[in-house]
Amino acid sequence: MKNYRNILLAAAAAFVLAGCGNSAGGQPEPAETAAAASPAATAAPAAEEAGQNPVMNFVGEYGAGRASMTVEASGKDNAVINVHWANGAAEYVLWTMSGPLDPEKLTVTYTDCVKKTVVMHDDGTPEDETVEYENGTGTVDFSSMNTAVWTDDQENIAEDLVFTPNYAVEAVDPSLYLGTWACDRASIEIMEAEEDYHAVITWGSSASEVTVWEYDVYFDGWSLVSFETGTKKNYVYDSEGKEVSCDTVFDDGAAALTLKEDGTLTWYEFKEDAGEGMSFERTVAVN
Repeated sequence: MKNYRNILLAAAAAFVLAGCGNSAGGQPEPAETAAAASPAATAAPAAEEAGQNPVMNFVGEYGAGRASMTVEASGKDNAVINVHWANGAAEYVLWTMSGPLDPEKLTVTYTDCVKKTVVMHDDGTPEDETVEYENGTGTVDFSSMNTAVWTDDQENIAEDLVFTPNYAVEAVDPSLYLGTWACDRASIEIMEAEEDYHAVITWGSSASEVTVWEYDVYFDGWSLVSFETGTKKNYVYDSEGKEVSCDTVFDDGAAALTLKEDGTLTWYEFKEDAGEGMSFERTVAVN
């Protein structure tokens, strides 16, 4: 079974999603340099006055849909930046780059980007790494308040993506997940189970057709995470509400449910990306 705690890369890839719009992205893998808990909203000169690397004002984790970015400070004025982009449950792309921060433009310019595609083993450890290119160039712009804009010169992969601070909270009380959550025609019910927790996602495509995902999940310190034991079933009902048919689409699904600082819940569905761009709000809490 794949360890999706590792695939979520330490924070279950907690991304800032507003409402139920669509976007793209993945999760970061930090470098071995100094990092802060979340990006600050101040400009670089404040750090310079204190004799610190001005990048310290912007270190932390940022998200844009399924993509995420970590920013860390190194040396006098350098930033080390990692961008993680999930291609699926067992594959992700990682860009690693570094460069100095221009204190006037608040922009990091890099010329050393390495892009890798990583395929995971069943236990969540890397199985194969392919270097796609080296010495890539581009910029990361922090000049707008609380955002990071990445310009990749090689592929323009981040066009129209604006990264915003990632506010998933480590060691949140797992009981806060319990209850019912909703986004448009979809709902999530999370309940205690004999072992850990159980999650049921229901999506009504019409009055007579409903799709249901079910997962046994455990709390990993960041998110509720499943192994590849989740099921997806399509139900059809007649006009009186009686079940006409039930088709099992798969029984090896994997998912993660992440609670955000703003109180919303994100569903990461690794089999088909069914939860992409959705942000669930609580409707019923369990006391």
